[in-house]
Amino acid sequence: MCLIDIFHAIMFTDSVTGYIPTPPDGGWGWLVVLASFINHVVVDGIAFTFGVFFIEFQEHFKSTKAQTALVGSLLAGFYLISGMYLSMKIFLSFSL
Repeated sequence: MCLIDIFHAIMFTDSVTGYIPTPPDGGWGWLVVLASFINHVVVDGIAFTFGVFFIEFQEHFKSTKAQTALVGSLLAGFYLISGMYLSMKIFLSFSL
């Protein structure tokens, strides 16, 4: 379908629905995008707000600053390492 056909459909007919392509997945991709966005908001929200609750964690668990900071560092570390590990697993499962 060329650009001239689309222009002709817009100018000389009432409907262009025959020229609008439908998504090959039926629109399922937008649901995947939405789920991924919500996942990133929740996971990054937990990881990045650790500093807001730092004093509360320190007082509740009666720990030093170093011990409390270690928990936040391990959270970020495992978050990043698990992404690398899982991406390699997914790559290898789909590439062979």
